Amino acid sequence: MFIALVHEGLRVLQSPIVRAYVGETATLGCSFKYRPGSVVNVKWTRAPGVALESHHSFYSGRLNVSFQDLLRKGEVTLTLSELQKRDSGLYRCQVTIRHEDSGTGAGTELQVMERNQSDTVHESLKVHQSPAVLRASPGETVNLSCSFENRRDSKAKATWTRAPGVVLESDHPFYSGRLNMSDLDLLQKGEATLTLSELEERDSGLYRCHISIHQGERGTGAGTELQVMGRNQSDTGKEPAPVGCCARELLYQVAIALGLLLILGLAATLLLKRHRGTKPEPSPR
Repeated sequence: MFIALVHEGLRVLQSPIVRAYVGETATLGCSFKYRPGSVVNVKWTRAPGVALESHHSFYSGRLNVSFQDLLRKGEVTLTLSELQKRDSGLYRCQVTIRHEDSGTGAGTELQVMERNQSDTVHESLKVHQSPAVLRASPGETVNLSCSFENRRDSKAKATWTRAPGVVLESDHPFYSGRLNMSDLDLLQKGEATLTLSELEERDSGLYRCHISIHQGERGTGAGTELQVMGRNQSDTGKEPAPVGCCARELLYQVAIALGLLLILGLAATLLLKRHRGTKPEPSPR
């Protein structure tokens, strides 16, 4: 059998695991380096290589794949609603850029669980994120943070994702040189940080902190909504007036007015003198 690997040069990143409960909705995401103007085709498969299609009877009304808006950002999502236990499996994202290259993600393992006591205990770690909303301007640097209780200073791992489920990694082409995460010492204290520099407007989104501790506890923060907004042209377009400019302008207008009054006064004086200098001749008797 021939396997075409020649064009597998495009790196596609996926979250390794997504957990959800029966009846809920799960969103799987993948990201890749997008070249503006490129034609992109995306295909989702579920192991062992079954193509996911919305018109399939099993997925009818439950499956939704993102397209143009997210594709322009180098992101793709697959949303599956009304989850069933048999939806569990490995989902892989295949991206092809026409006339350039293609790639396939390592896959996201979707684990659909029944709600029971063992699951709720497993999700008992509380992760706090603040603020809920963070606003910044392009070019700036922001620090996102979360905290949790690490009672025994155990080994902890922090994973940051950006909705819809894109794992943030420093070696990703889009984040290269702009992303920095907290080290192990800070994690042992129950804190995790994410620093993102040289912000762009497309960095806007919901950032969530996922913590897992060696004993098996894990938890996810509610998220921080990062809003990167360009400066308002109506504000930046109006430069503040220099100090004293208005006073100078007023004096200038007063001087002009006084000059006009002086000219009008001189003209009136000349006319009056001319009128007095021309006396009428006496009429003959």
